[in-house]
Amino acid sequence: MFEVLRIVGPGEGGWAAALLSAAGVTLFLSLLGFALGIVFGGIAAAMRLGHSRVLRFLATSYGTVFRGIPDLLTIYLFYYGGSVVLTAAGRSLGW
Repeated sequence: MFEVLRIVGPGEGGWAAALLSAAGVTLFLSLLGFALGIVFGGIAAAMRLGHSRVLRFLATSYGTVFRGIPDLLTIYLFYYGGSVVLTAAGRSLGW
């Protein structure tokens, strides 16, 4: 038990600083995700309540697609699809 406390503790060879840093990054990314969700949700709600048939169709289609796809599949789609897009953009810029 004391070995675990030494490893996780703040002393030399301990992981306390790394764990606190990781907790801070997790909290930041969570807040950023909430903020982006509010922005995109607000935009989709405004489009759905608007008078334009095209915007209502797009917002309804967006909602239907993302409600119909399992969350894990959506995460994979954005993770791997985003990686492909970023790689293509980097190569087109010569990076």
